[in-house]
Amino acid sequence: MSHKEIKKLEEKYWLGETSLEEERRLKDAIRNFPDSLSKSLIDTLQIVEEQKTGMDELKLGDDFDTEFWDSVGQADPKIKTFKIKPLHFVRYAAAAIILIGFSFGIWYAINETSVEQASTPISSTQDSFNSPEEAFEEAKRALSFASSKMNRAEEEAKKINRFHQATMSVTGGSMSTAKELKDEND
Repeated sequence: MSHKEIKKLEEKYWLGETSLEEERRLKDAIRNFPDSLSKSLIDTLQIVEEQKTGMDELKLGDDFDTEFWDSVGQADPKIKTFKIKPLHFVRYAAAAIILIGFSFGIWYAINETSVEQASTPISSTQDSFNSPEEAFEEAKRALSFASSKMNRAEEEAKKINRFHQATMSVTGGSMSTAKELKDEND
C-alpha cells in the first residue's frame, strides 16, 4: 500500500466514511507503515483495540438468565386506577358548561340573523319590474333597510369612540387626539 493510499484512507476515516475492510487496512498500515499515519490516528485506533479486548473479558454469568427471570417473576405488577377527584370533576364540568354556552350563543346569533333577514320585505329575487313605481318602492325598501343597518353601526362606532376617549383620559394620553377622533366621527 502506497503512502498516498494510506493518507486517503486516513482522511476517509476522519470523515467517518470508511468501511470495516478499510479500517482493517489502516490497522495493518499501523503495524507495517507507522510513519505514514498521523499520531492521533494511531492513538485512536489503539484505544479502540484496547476497548474491544476489554469487552471480550466481560461476559454474563451462566446463572444470569435464571436470576433475571426469578426477579421478574417476583415483581408485583402495580395496576394504576384512575380516580376522579372532585376538583377534576369541577374543572371538566365548568369547561363543558362554557362550551355549551358558546355553542348556544352561536346558534342563537345565527338563528336571529336568519329570522331578521327573513322578515325583511326586500324581494331580491325579482330582477325587473313592470312599472317604474314598483321599482321605486323596492328601491325605497332597500335603502331603508341599509339605512337601519348603518344607524346601528354608527351607534356602535360612537360607543367605541367614547370608550377610547375614556381610556385616553385614564392613561394620561393626549386628549387632543381623542377630540380629533370625536370630531371626525360626528
